[in-house]
Amino acid sequence: MLQNMAVLTNKAKKEGFGIAAVCPMGIDQIAWSFEVAASMRSPLIICNNSSLSDYTIEEYGDMVSFWAGRYPEVPAALCLDHGENFEHAARGIKAGYTCVMVDKSMCSDDENIRAMKEVVKLAHASDVAVEAGLGGTSWRDPTPEDILAHLTKVDSFKRLVTETEVDAVAVFVGGSHGDNKKQGETTLHYDLVEALRDAAPAALVMHGSSGTGDDKLAKAAKCGISKFNVAGDLFMSSTKEYAAFVENDGADLKGCIQALEKGFKKRVAEYLNFLGSADRC
Repeated sequence: MLQNMAVLTNKAKKEGFGIAAVCPMGIDQIAWSFEVAASMRSPLIICNNSSLSDYTIEEYGDMVSFWAGRYPEVPAALCLDHGENFEHAARGIKAGYTCVMVDKSMCSDDENIRAMKEVVKLAHASDVAVEAGLGGTSWRDPTPEDILAHLTKVDSFKRLVTETEVDAVAVFVGGSHGDNKKQGETTLHYDLVEALRDAAPAALVMHGSSGTGDDKLAKAAKCGISKFNVAGDLFMSSTKEYAAFVENDGADLKGCIQALEKGFKKRVAEYLNFLGSADRC
């Protein structure tokens, strides 16, 4: 059943585990995500990143609501990821999303705060959580030097949360969006995670979890990251199973679809295990 995302992330922060915020591209992957979460008794966050799907905000909301209704035992949230403006947030709230993100992380602190105050006013009146972004460089594949130069600052984080009352903040602690990360190359700053965790009540979010390394993400969850956005790892696992099936068994359509499903579910299950959310509901 869909819940205000803050209910899920507050529990995760209190108990020291992370929740996978998967980014399905369509209805099949949404269904597979709920099936795995139900089998593992785990909370689940579904993120709609419009760059990954061909659906409108409203269409995507309908699909997630449908499958959430089929799995009422799964505590789940639907997050509008990387909304660009107040209008996107309003559409998400109307469409049944239980968290809306408006990403002003590339703006000044003052601009970010002004924008998030307006979003919070609207969303909290409808019992919808709000996620902000703070710190970071260009959206994909920053250099290691860029990452070090743009880590989220504790004082800015505390001010943003205090003045806006956002429920969650996507912070920059070493992880990043992009597909060019090599396994083991990313450095996560766990001391910064802990400082941010203790500075203000908002939940911490990591965008761009794919390729960071399972052990590093597991430690980040224990240190205070509550929500981990993941897309690329799931798609890669799915396509690897598909490629292996085609190579060994040919291009049987039903078999191809089953291979895609197998790979996707396998990687979702791995995330639920190492982030510590299995058997939490």
